[in-house]
Amino acid sequence: MNEQKKPTWKEFEAQIIAKALKDETFRRELIQNPKKVLQQEIDKESGVKLPADLEVKIVEQPATTLIIVLPSVPVGTLSDSELDQIAGGGGAASCDNGLAKSLPGCSFCW
Repeated sequence: MNEQKKPTWKEFEAQIIAKALKDETFRRELIQNPKKVLQQEIDKESGVKLPADLEVKIVEQPATTLIIVLPSVPVGTLSDSELDQIAGGGGAASCDNGLAKSLPGCSFCW
């Protein structure tokens, strides 16, 4: 059987953003019901379920604003090499189920 490669979280996020830019109905639904819509899209890619206690927020970035999202991982627990990877958008660690997660120590395995 030829198993299709699952996207990394960053690739999946890029797919969601692209779809929201092309499809106004999808965009409105994503803004109104972000967790439900993301779960529906995740279901198309894999069997991963979003944790019940996970809060999902969608932020529309104004053209004159730069938004930087900081992870909740305490900086003191990351090595210099891990910090370099994150700062440079470097490689993702691999989960036990073969999916990828974007940050070392991430509690949600994408």
